[in-house]
Amino acid sequence: MEDRDVKLLAWTLVLCAGFGLMLWSHYGLGTLDASAPCRDGRIILGVDASAAPEGTTAVPATVRLLPMRRFAEAMVSQGGLRARQRNGIRAYCSELVLRASPEALGLTSDLLASGRLPAPGADEVLAGGQATHTDTLRIAGRKMTVTGVLWPDAALLAHAYLVPPDPSVADLFAPGDAAVQRAAVVPMTPDEARDKDILKALGKAWPPKERFTTVAPYLRSEQHRFWLYLAGMAMMLVGGSGLLIGAWRALAGCRLWRSLGDPLAEMQRRRGLLWGVHLAYFGAVVVAAAVVYGLPEVQAFLMAIIKASIQSGQGPLALAGKAYGSGNVAYAAAVTFGVNFGVGSLLSITVPSMILPGSGALVALFRAVMWGGLLGPSTVDMAALMLPHSWTLLLEGEAYILATFFALLIPIHLFDGRLGSFGRRLGRALLLNLEGCILVAIVLGVAAVYEAIEVIAQM
Repeated sequence: MEDRDVKLLAWTLVLCAGFGLMLWSHYGLGTLDASAPCRDGRIILGVDASAAPEGTTAVPATVRLLPMRRFAEAMVSQGGLRARQRNGIRAYCSELVLRASPEALGLTSDLLASGRLPAPGADEVLAGGQATHTDTLRIAGRKMTVTGVLWPDAALLAHAYLVPPDPSVADLFAPGDAAVQRAAVVPMTPDEARDKDILKALGKAWPPKERFTTVAPYLRSEQHRFWLYLAGMAMMLVGGSGLLIGAWRALAGCRLWRSLGDPLAEMQRRRGLLWGVHLAYFGAVVVAAAVVYGLPEVQAFLMAIIKASIQSGQGPLALAGKAYGSGNVAYAAAVTFGVNFGVGSLLSITVPSMILPGSGALVALFRAVMWGGLLGPSTVDMAALMLPHSWTLLLEGEAYILATFFALLIPIHLFDGRLGSFGRRLGRALLLNLEGCILVAIVLGVAAVYEAIEVIAQM
C-alpha cells in the first residue's frame, strides 16, 4: 500500500470515528420517551385555544414571561428587528409561567423526576426539566414554592413553570400586564409534530401572518453530551478535510482532470495554505458553536433572522425555502446550487477578491462563524438535525474553502516578484480563480443534490 493510500485510509478512519462519536453522544447515552405527554408540540401565545382545529388537543392557558438575561434583552432591544421577531426571540429566551391544568396536559406523578405535583391555591408551581429555579420562584414579587421537577421527556415544558388555575393567582396573570398573554398549549408526539395534515390544520386555525408567537420545544443538550458531540464534529470535519485534500492530490494525476491541471497543481504546491484555510474555516464553525452553547440568545436571534428572510418572500433564502417546500428534489437542488454558487461563492468570495485582493476570505470566515452560531448542536433537536446535515456542512464548506484558497492566491501572486511582471502575476492569479470556479461548482453541485434529498426527507 502506497503512502498516499495509507493517509487516505487514516483520514477516513478519523472522519468515521468522529461521526460515530456524534451518533453515540446523541443516541448511545439514552433518548427521550417519544410517547411522553408534552414530548413535542407548540405553545402558541396570543391566541384563543377554542379556535384549535377539530381533533387537535389545545389546552387553554395564560402565560407570563419572566425577565430575560441582560444580554438577551440587549439583543432584542437593538434596532432592525420587527415586532414579530422581537416577540419570538423574547418567548424563546424567557422562561414561561403557565397557568394551566396539569391534568389537561396529561401530566402525572410518573413524569416527575423529583417532588410532587403542585396543589391549587397553595402558591406552588411545577418546574420543567431544565428550568432555572428548582426550590423557590418569585413571580412579580410573589414567592412560590417549586414542589416538583419534570423529567426532560416533557420537552415542551422544559423551560416553563406550571401554576394550577385558582383565583388566588389571578393577580399574577392580570390581562393588562404587558408580560401576560393568553395562550394555547398543543401537546404532540414527535410524529404528530411532523404530520403535514396536522400542521396544515393548525396553519388554517392560526394563520402564520397573524400576530401571535409560536414556541417550539427547546431542550438544551446536556454539557457532557454537547462537548462529546462537538468533539466528534470537529474530528469529522478534520478527517473530511484530510480525505478531500488527499482526493484532490490523487485527481491531479488523472487524465480526466488535466484541463484543471493548473489549479490542482497550485493546491499541491501550497498544501500548507490549503490546510490552513480548512482548519481556519471549520475551526471557526466549531469555536462559534462552542460559544453559542453558553449564549442561546444568539442562536435564537440568528434563527429569527433566517425565518424572517424565508417568510418575506424576497431574496435567495425565500427562493430556497419555496423550492424545498415544493418537495421536488431536482428543483430544490438546482435552486440551492444557483444560490450557493452564484451568491455564496462568486459574488461573496471570488469577485470581491478580484476587486480588493483576498478580501473574500473575510466573507468566508464570517460565514463559517454564522454557520457555527446557527447550526451548533446546542439543543437535542438541533443535534439530531445535524447528524445528516453535517455532511452538507462538510461538502459546502469544502467548496467555499476552495473558493477562499484561490482568492488568497491573488495577493500571494501579486507580492511574489519571482513569478514575473505585475501584469503576468495578476493575469495568472485571475485565471487560477476562474479555473478554480469549476472545481467549486462541481463540489457545490454534489452538495446541492445531497442537501435537497436530506432536507426534503427531514421535512
